Amino acid sequence: TVDDQTRVTSGQMARDAYAAKAFLEKNQAVDPARIAVMWQSKGGAVALLTADSWYEVKARSQLGVSPFAAHIPMYPGCTLQYRHPHVAAPILVLAGGDDDYVGVKSCAEYVERMRAAGADVTLIVYPGAQHGFDGRDNLTYYWIKDAQNFRDCVVYVEDDGRTVTKTGEPVDPRDMRQVME
Repeated sequence: TVDDQTRVTSGQMARDAYAAKAFLEKNQAVDPARIAVMWQSKGGAVALLTADSWYEVKARSQLGVSPFAAHIPMYPGCTLQYRHPHVAAPILVLAGGDDDYVGVKSCAEYVERMRAAGADVTLIVYPGAQHGFDGRDNLTYYWIKDAQNFRDCVVYVEDDGRTVTKTGEPVDPRDMRQVME
């Protein structure tokens, strides 16, 4: 999805995460109350989104699964944020200080908003680390040709599920190019 983030939507990825949780909950060897979600990059953004009780309630009603015990987004994109976060479980955000793909600024601001709303959320920024810092032996910079980059954009999910820009303009989340204009 690097050159077209709409190929797989965050909603589809969230459903995948909850479907995996539903599958694990059927295994007698797994304690459903201890299942966490950990994902990187775009998946990290999904790990953040599913931490909100809005997603948790939706998942319980549609799939009959219990909430995730914790959420660990690694170098997530923080473009899509709940305007009024209602965090359902602890969150540990791991980010690269020199990540020029998803950046840290919007995530740090979102973490502060979640904390102000009472969330148990921790942000750890690794100085000098780039995007994908856990996947390279030498932790050197790499370039992703034609990558869509929304690091300086923020879209809010309102309590009724609508998505809007900071100025309140409606946004189709499947076409994030609207946000860059």
